[in-house]
Amino acid sequence: MRILWLYKYDRKYNFDKWLHLEYVRHVKQLGYDIIAYGPRLEEEYYDIMLVPYRPSLSWEELIDMSGADIAILNTRSRAFE
Repeated sequence: MRILWLYKYDRKYNFDKWLHLEYVRHVKQLGYDIIAYGPRLEEEYYDIMLVPYRPSLSWEELIDMSGADIAILNTRSRAFE
């Protein structure tokens, strides 16, 4: 089972990183199949990201590309525009 973690990264608001992408990193290190996707992830989390963010990428394309079985949208306050 593959998990797709959706997140909009912003360095200036990353004070709670252990609840977000650092958690994803840890889960991946434990051997779970988890990948992240969202704006600006390449700035700090290139090792867990699927591909660089593209606003034109449709949901269907993202699911086909990732092969995800489950998607988690992390943090309402920084969800995608």
